[in-house]
Amino acid sequence: MQETRSTCPYCGVGCGVIIESEAGAITGVRGDPEHPANFGRLCSKGGALHLTATPIVLQTKRLLRPLQRLARGGDLQAVSWDQANAQIAEKLLSIRALHGPDAIGFYISGQLLSEDYHAFNKLARALVGTNNIDSNSRLCMSSAVVGYKQSLGSDAPPACYEDLDHADCLFITGANPAWAHPILFRRLEAARAARPEMKIIVVDPRRTETAEFADLHLQIQPGSDVALCHGLLHAMIWEGWLDAAFIAEHTEGFDTLKALVRDMPPAKAARLCGITEADLLQAARWFATSGATLSLYCMGLNQSTSGTAKNTALINLHLATGQIGRPGAGPFSLTGQPNAMGGRETGGMATLLPGHRDPANAEHRAEIARLWGVEALPAAPGKTAIEMFEAAARGELKALWIACTNPAQSLPNQALVRAALERCELVILQEAFTGTATAGYADFVLPAATWGEKEGTVTNSERRISRVRAAIAAPGEARPDWQIVRDVAQQLELQLRPTQPSLFVVDSPEALWLEHREATRGRDLDITGLSYALLEQSPRQWPFPEGASAGRARLYEDGSFATPNGRARFIAKPAAGAVDKIDAAYPFALTTGRMRDQWHGMSRSGAVPRLMAFDAKPAVRLNPQDLARRGLRDGELGQLKTRRGTLVLPLQADEAVASGQAYIPMHWGAEFIGGEGVNALTQDAFCPDARQPELKFAAMNVQRAQLPWRISAAAWVPAAESAALREQLRALMPEFGYAQCLPVPPQAEAFGDGEGWCLDAALAQSPEPALLQRLAAVLKLEGVGVLRYADTRRGRHRALRLAGEGAEARLQALLRVGEGEEGAWLTELWREAQAAAPHGRWLLAPEAQMPQGLQVASPQVCNCFNVREDGIRACLAATSGAPDERLAQLQGQLKCGTQCGSCLPALRRLVAEVPEEVMT
Repeated sequence: MQETRSTCPYCGVGCGVIIESEAGAITGVRGDPEHPANFGRLCSKGGALHLTATPIVLQTKRLLRPLQRLARGGDLQAVSWDQANAQIAEKLLSIRALHGPDAIGFYISGQLLSEDYHAFNKLARALVGTNNIDSNSRLCMSSAVVGYKQSLGSDAPPACYEDLDHADCLFITGANPAWAHPILFRRLEAARAARPEMKIIVVDPRRTETAEFADLHLQIQPGSDVALCHGLLHAMIWEGWLDAAFIAEHTEGFDTLKALVRDMPPAKAARLCGITEADLLQAARWFATSGATLSLYCMGLNQSTSGTAKNTALINLHLATGQIGRPGAGPFSLTGQPNAMGGRETGGMATLLPGHRDPANAEHRAEIARLWGVEALPAAPGKTAIEMFEAAARGELKALWIACTNPAQSLPNQALVRAALERCELVILQEAFTGTATAGYADFVLPAATWGEKEGTVTNSERRISRVRAAIAAPGEARPDWQIVRDVAQQLELQLRPTQPSLFVVDSPEALWLEHREATRGRDLDITGLSYALLEQSPRQWPFPEGASAGRARLYEDGSFATPNGRARFIAKPAAGAVDKIDAAYPFALTTGRMRDQWHGMSRSGAVPRLMAFDAKPAVRLNPQDLARRGLRDGELGQLKTRRGTLVLPLQADEAVASGQAYIPMHWGAEFIGGEGVNALTQDAFCPDARQPELKFAAMNVQRAQLPWRISAAAWVPAAESAALREQLRALMPEFGYAQCLPVPPQAEAFGDGEGWCLDAALAQSPEPALLQRLAAVLKLEGVGVLRYADTRRGRHRALRLAGEGAEARLQALLRVGEGEEGAWLTELWREAQAAAPHGRWLLAPEAQMPQGLQVASPQVCNCFNVREDGIRACLAATSGAPDERLAQLQGQLKCGTQCGSCLPALRRLVAEVPEEVMT
């Protein structure tokens, strides 16, 4: 067995992993105990990474060769790399000649490596001649970028993970690290255990798993973050909780801010936020008077039309109290993607240039032009993500090159996004996995290497650069992203630079990284003292200039900031509400967030069925009182409507969601729930400074969906047939008023390494026989050996196939049609692969009521050891002692929470709910 050190490709914590491989195949993964980001820990997603690279996944769920669609609406056909590169270059040159370089746009990803970013940036700006290059980091981090630049002078997070061990007060706002950054949350839990006196404040409209861990949860109204910060600062000023010396010596602009927040006393701020004044004052006291206060924040602040204002309002609190530039203190933005930070460093966004330079600055453009060996860089402002798709929808942008991202799932206002993709003359998609929604609009699909197959670097949230290493060769004809860019660029150069030296004479990612390194010389993120050789030894933080022996863990320790005069700036921006307005027609505030065990659009994590076991059914969560007031029931289908689109989802009662609010996980795209996915509802209005869209707020209406006819179509198949079954079922989803198509967790005892897919759908009227015949054909529920029941008068239909004999028989496939939940228990019998024999007479019974004795599976809590809630409750009922003692007893018996720890918040909740054993 061979072991290869690398980095996890999921969130911005940047965990080190050790990849185990044998005979050219990845066989396992574990946390790297020497990596300073995680010290050997991995979350449920990271611990299952090897399952995204199994031979079956590589054969059935990966793109293996270049594909071309000869006509819109037609099928993709295999072509050679030479053919694809030549035709892409020809089409790009034609569009550039007819419409100019700004008719071309590049939409790339925070999951690319820094070397890939650098290659794309040179292609766009130095060769094609456009600043139209932006990253999906625009959706997650651009408000944090601009906030840091406005307040501190540079996009440089000043804190580090070690600060969790030194903080006396932790202020978590707009973030749920328990699920979004679970390994960082493990570190937080350890810090709290070592120092129980630490105060934790969580600001979040939902009562999340992170909020449950807090001493104080400020459950504010969505969008009221600036008002909260202004109210906190007002209280700090009134009570004299400021660091006057720090303000005088190291900042500017405080008087203007003081005048602004004078109109936001705590009582007013508390009223606007929907919290008590006492809680606001408590938060202000802890934040200002603690020895060291560290804030952690993420999408809840960033994804807003006031995203930059929310960021600077929080940073204002740190500056006013001197809580910055020392151990345990500072505003710490948590990066969403594994290399969003590296993309910012390399200038892979329309509003950035390499080395934290500004494309609007002529001197900065000239510096990069000299480094790259071109006469000049384009001066026209580039379009950011939303602006590019708006321009494409208007017909101004003719070509889009999309890499390592899925805008037909992830961008807001999907109606506009899809109109843009349809109107583009040329759509190039560079992707590793099959089945993404964007692939349906692409003229060329280029197979890219991914985790475990490519070399380069990434930078995590604490400015730490880690090496990414290949353990195996890429499958099929897949190539590293930088190489795909280089090869097309060299084709373009034959026409655009026929007599000049090539800009892309590179044969390794290291060569690209060295070019990027030189762009940082003398800048705030100077890494000229680093090399691949040093990074091979261990990850390093920047800045790390030439001659340095170590990187810098914290910034601004000397009180000198990255502004021209060295002073941090107080930014005075008034509180503003969301652009989308709540009214009688749209009375709910919709927000989105993450599921514990999934990632973004699930093109990678969704390839692992076991990660679907925990709370992974699509639903919109509403407060139980709101459901009751509107005459709605938990579990029935709801028609969701915003000012941009509609969606049908099951309703789920959830007391963690405040009244008047609604919540849907962000992951559910058209690939899984049909239509245009959750982002049919979200809005593309964006922050004027950061141009980051307001994905966290949309005014929404909820009504009962009039879709009484329900269909379930499900089958277990050999793993090699799973991808084909998925595509066949997905192709039928547009036939229904509502549909969701999901993989189910494996049932190894019954079906070995087989995989199951289930389509649940609903219609306004009884389905036509032709549709049922198509479903039966997909499920192979035709011919002999199929159990059937049909009641044409009532429109009921059942077709079942059993696998195994006698007591070992299990439902292998089923097709169920009826009104409401009639016969729904059959789907659960299939899903859990329970023995069919005890319920045999009920399988085809006319009423198909749930038979007595059928065990309804309890929800899974621990993914690592497949521990379910009923087992946990039974175990806890026999424990006694303090909560921590009962948790330890539970873990000792069932092992849940002892591996990745992602389930620990849920375990603590159950410890609190289940009474301890009464000793007699």
